[in-house]
Amino acid sequence: MVNYLGTKIGACFTAGSLLLTLTLVVPVFSILPGSLLEAVAQGLVNNDPYSNVGKLTILFLIIMFATTLIIVLVRVRKTGIRIGRVWGKKIIYMSKIKIVLIMLLFYFIVHPLVFYLYWGIQLDFRSDGQLIMEAIRTFPISSLSFIFIGIMIDIVKNRGIENG
Repeated sequence: MVNYLGTKIGACFTAGSLLLTLTLVVPVFSILPGSLLEAVAQGLVNNDPYSNVGKLTILFLIIMFATTLIIVLVRVRKTGIRIGRVWGKKIIYMSKIKIVLIMLLFYFIVHPLVFYLYWGIQLDFRSDGQLIMEAIRTFPISSLSFIFIGIMIDIVKNRGIENG
């Protein structure tokens, strides 16, 4: 029996994030982890032009996202599921809490990543007093990623059942 728990939780995170966009405060705070990486990047590269710092920050965030995604999917594949049988049908046990924790971890990576990508692509790393408003603009876009992360978790998890 195949379930779509990752997709369901991802959809809940997406819906919650979209609703939190209305607060105007949460989107601003969601990019703070990226600001910490930006501070690290400032110490590692020449700040003139400042786009060097932005590009390194994006690189850090992409590496964090890819590494976290690979680790999560490998763990889901190897240890994240337990297969049992009920009335002769295979069933999946994957902790809801585990998936929620995975989504929370991605929450602090995805939102800054999309913000910094937008800042680089659309604004060419120009900074002014209105830049913080771009966090509100990018927040709904990055919120959609949780559905896709949940789908990936379900695909890996359900392939393990078919092969298990």
